[in-house]
Amino acid sequence: MSKRLSYKMKKSLTKNKTIILLLIFSVITLVIIFLSSIQNQPITSSSSSSGTKSAPIVYGVAAPLDFDNFENLANENSMIKDLPEDSIIQIDFYNFNSGERIWEDSYVITKEGISKGTTSDAQIKIILHSKYLTVLNEDNFCKVVKMASSNGDLGYETGLSSIELAWKFKSMMKYKDC
Repeated sequence: MSKRLSYKMKKSLTKNKTIILLLIFSVITLVIIFLSSIQNQPITSSSSSSGTKSAPIVYGVAAPLDFDNFENLANENSMIKDLPEDSIIQIDFYNFNSGERIWEDSYVITKEGISKGTTSDAQIKIILHSKYLTVLNEDNFCKVVKMASSNGDLGYETGLSSIELAWKFKSMMKYKDC
């Protein structure tokens, strides 16, 4: 009788193992299908908090008026006004309109404001594609910065360590989501 019970237990265990393997295989297949469907979905750069999608952002070639607009917006921006007293940031704009990187205008940003030009004293040098100037306004500054970053069109250089940057710009932590 013990042989018979043992045989039934073995058969039951084999059946359970088969069911478990089929479940694992099904879950893996569903995950693969889900991930491949996500990768094939077009990602739009704008959606509202209500979940409705709006038209994708269309970038143009930055004109002199866009650079003037940036200068005016930056001078009024609360983030710029909240910079530490002795901070100096340089932002360099570029484009790829001709197929290669072309440097455009540069600006020096301090707590006092923004001015066109360059400096060798910048603690941070920000590099940004100028196409984002064509959609920039006072209401979407953070959104545009995030979009540029996610598209690989925003970079920075600094001679400061991460700790030095965190300490120097600790007053800017309220903008960390930006």
